[in-house]
Amino acid sequence: MRKLEDAVYAGVLGKIIGVYFGRPVEGWSYARIQEQFGQIRSYVHSQVGSSIIEVDDDISGTFTFVKALRENGMPSSLESRQIGLHWLNKVIEEKTIFWWGGLFRSTEHTAYLRLKEGIDAPDSGSVAYNGKTVAEQIGSQIFIDGWGLINLGYPETARTMAAAAAKVSHDGIAVSMAAWIAVLEAVVFQEKDIRQAMRKANTIVNDPQVNELVEWMIQVCEESTDWRQARDQIEACHPYSRYGGNCPIVTNFLVIVMSCILDHDDFLEAISIATSAGYDTDCNAGNVGCIEAIRLGLKNLDRHAFLRSQVNERMWVVSAEGGATIENASTVAQQLITDARQLHEKTQSLWPRYAFLFPGCTHGFEAFQGTTVNRVPGIELIPQAGKMMEWRTEVFYDLLHEKAGGYALVASPLLYWGQRIYGEVQSGGLTEVTLFVDFFNAEEQVERFQSDLILIDGKQSLNWPLPPGRGYPIWRMGLLVKGQPLFVHHLDHGGEPALTYTEISTMSPNYTTGRAVPSWYRAFTDSTRCSTVDHLSTFCLSHTEDNGLVYIGNQDWHHLSIASTLILTLQKTAGLVLRLTGLQRYYAAVLQDQKLRIVCRKDRDVRILAECDFAYAADQEVAMKFEAFSDQLKVSVDREVCLICHDSTYSCGAAGFLVEKGTVQARGLSLQEVTHA
Repeated sequence: MRKLEDAVYAGVLGKIIGVYFGRPVEGWSYARIQEQFGQIRSYVHSQVGSSIIEVDDDISGTFTFVKALRENGMPSSLESRQIGLHWLNKVIEEKTIFWWGGLFRSTEHTAYLRLKEGIDAPDSGSVAYNGKTVAEQIGSQIFIDGWGLINLGYPETARTMAAAAAKVSHDGIAVSMAAWIAVLEAVVFQEKDIRQAMRKANTIVNDPQVNELVEWMIQVCEESTDWRQARDQIEACHPYSRYGGNCPIVTNFLVIVMSCILDHDDFLEAISIATSAGYDTDCNAGNVGCIEAIRLGLKNLDRHAFLRSQVNERMWVVSAEGGATIENASTVAQQLITDARQLHEKTQSLWPRYAFLFPGCTHGFEAFQGTTVNRVPGIELIPQAGKMMEWRTEVFYDLLHEKAGGYALVASPLLYWGQRIYGEVQSGGLTEVTLFVDFFNAEEQVERFQSDLILIDGKQSLNWPLPPGRGYPIWRMGLLVKGQPLFVHHLDHGGEPALTYTEISTMSPNYTTGRAVPSWYRAFTDSTRCSTVDHLSTFCLSHTEDNGLVYIGNQDWHHLSIASTLILTLQKTAGLVLRLTGLQRYYAAVLQDQKLRIVCRKDRDVRILAECDFAYAADQEVAMKFEAFSDQLKVSVDREVCLICHDSTYSCGAAGFLVEKGTVQARGLSLQEVTHA
């Protein structure tokens, strides 16, 4: 299994490195790239005024949509309809993942609108509904690598799943080309000769038009003295103008094939060609990076150490699952390996979040006043003599300085007050260790909170419970180490939160109406049309349609209560949500139609689990508490239990508010562990 583990990790790394490599010149003409840079052989973000780590649809879509497999119980086959419903669950309209370019201009936006209208996939992406030009743009292949990565060595399954995924938004040759890339990734896991691998992919996908284009590109490459000559042939024979739309797939697909053939078995050369050739640079370099990292392996990628070191595994996977936004290559690879083993071997592989399974992996940790050495599994921290080493990673983004780029950065932290940090460490001599978290306080400044000093001599478990606190978001966690080297076997964090949000004057004493929302509010994931903090209450939530949600948390939350005083205005529905895994999957306790209800939403189906009459009016205040323990759900109003029911559809997830067709205010918010039914 070592080979599979390293290949998946390499593929994830290759994908994000390729995207970051190509993104700074996305939208540039070939002539402009050549004039300013020539062949790009390094990250050029600083030269164009951008950040190296930015939100990008290629990364967010790739590592979100593959979760449809897990969300549907890991079936051996997956229908386009199921993946389309997954889109509705994980995509916040006009905020996450896609280029929201408009109906019949952005393929993904168009498909999303079809899904929203109730048109299921594959019709949502079909030529019949959207026209040939829209249906054959690049988007099908840019999100497809996840399906290849969970099917390394299983090309037929890769083809089936990738085609089903592509059909949510695309049709025609775009589906075949997306499937071809996933199949190629599954094939190069074992077949290292790139031309032979491509011909195997041709046989498996078996699309005559794709086969002809691939063979033509192979021939062009063999007759060219360098990639520029081959690129000239692409432009002469298959330019954008031949296919229409703003980013047709055929031209970009040929760039991917060319880059893999002419890279001289060098990862940097591959993404360099894909970027320098122009067209959709981040998309092409991302696909090429994933393919060639799988084929060539980590050692090849590490010929150019800066590729990994400057990125440090960081990535943002932005979706409606805000608690899964802050990610790193190692954790994503662990998840994909777990899925692959469950799918193909029917076995479970569960690791701590920070397991350090792969050669050179970091999980986004950085070291100051010391160095690190990977031992796999585990990592050794070596402090400088007489100095305190700091070793830390982000569990949220830098609210004070981070630039998201051209896409919205929607996220909730990974770690909260009331949870715990735990793990296992080992030292060969007396070592001083302190755990710490950095958080954004009421004054919008970074403040540190740390544990008591721990003396390590030998092998020892760490277990640091964080105290309850106000909802100020935690930004980083880590260790302070002094003395002998410390070997970290693994680390993790989890448990139920203990969070309290009070009035604005207490939470944010310097806040004034009209300013940007305070940092603590930016830790909430928001699908509503217009929601913000409110100086008269705490939250003001407004949504013009059904199913407006504002929530916080992640899949660590199981047995939890949420309590708030709702100040009703005019709305169809108002209430509290628990165990939310996306916009379409959650439990809610709601006031609706002069009734108090507990409902379970699963995709387009909303079931009433329990209800009672409950008269309410505009301007009324309702103190509501919603609890979940095991399969029991309970709602109290003014401290009186009103409804109890049992349901096992969901076992964990985020918590927050629901508002439909109107506005509701909320005074305060409390999230606390429930210890018994």
